Amino acid sequence: MSATERLSKVFLKGLADRGHSLKADKYQLYLIQDFMVEFEMNSLSGYFYNRLPELGYIKATITAMRQFGLNTLAELLEQAYNLFQDHVDPLEVTTWNAVRSSYDPDKKLEQIDMEITNLDDYGLADSSI
Repeated sequence: MSATERLSKVFLKGLADRGHSLKADKYQLYLIQDFMVEFEMNSLSGYFYNRLPELGYIKATITAMRQFGLNTLAELLEQAYNLFQDHVDPLEVTTWNAVRSSYDPDKKLEQIDMEITNLDDYGLADSSI
């Protein structure tokens, strides 16, 4: 079974409860696939827009990527995470553009996004998945 097939199989199995019923190693695969699905649908900006309230979830995804040898992808996601690591949900309603401007005034997220896009299939060929 290819890495892509394995990730998809685990993701579908855990989709109903966001992977919480999966064993630890399968949950890590779920996190990796969740990132890839979100990235393909909404880019890195969309991933952070949807995951920012859960910084621990993003950090766990980085750890999972490293665990399975997706080191370049993990490094890039960590660079993006570091932009938002001090994020707190605002008390007032705000826009994603305002959040991005506050935490990423230099628009580094766009450059990191491009670097992830340029990876060959997220680096799966070199992974242990």
